Amino acid sequence: ISSMNMSPSRTVSVFETTIRELGGLLSAYALSHEETFKQKALELALRIKPAFSHDSIPQSHVNLHTGYSAHGSLANIAEI
Repeated sequence: ISSMNMSPSRTVSVFETTIRELGGLLSAYALSHEETFKQKALELALRIKPAFSHDSIPQSHVNLHTGYSAHGSLANIAEI
């Protein structure tokens, strides 16, 4: 787990990344209490954070490497 790259140069769905990857890392930490899972969850959370800085509704996608979130690509209301 310590070698996982949390900043590949790709654009991801904020919703899917939050519920699957971030949620999985936090669940793994809750069950194991291994700090590596918590550290990776924090690293990933910081990578998707730019999607939440534009409006009251987060952007739907964000590039994990650059933090770029295409303005105008608001999340579907069902995903909030």
